[in-house]
Amino acid sequence: MTLAAVVLAGVAFLVALRLSRLERFAVDALASFRNAMAAMRNDALADDEKERIVQQAAVRLMRYFATITLISAAVLAAPVGVLLAFDALGVASIQATLDLSLRWDVIVGASVAAVVVWLILR
Repeated sequence: MTLAAVVLAGVAFLVALRLSRLERFAVDALASFRNAMAAMRNDALADDEKERIVQQAAVRLMRYFATITLISAAVLAAPVGVLLAFDALGVASIQATLDLSLRWDVIVGASVAAVVVWLILR
């Protein structure tokens, strides 16, 4: 059952990550940064205009930071919740699941499986 707990925790993580749209916020944050840098390099803009654009981007980037941090915590809560549930039910202890998931053969197998799934789904 320890293997089932590890697999289910991994699936919970992937589902939560997919539902969270975290990558969309990261892409938007990068776009905001790039737009601010483009404004800084634009010689046609006055310094006051450049400063206004960069300050607005800084505020947006701080919001993105907070959003990405909170979403990441929520995404990480999904697999932790699965492991805690398995532990509370006495099916698989957290220590046993950690011991299994940190073995090199399990890490390699999970990596290969993840690449195969990614290739299939892309």
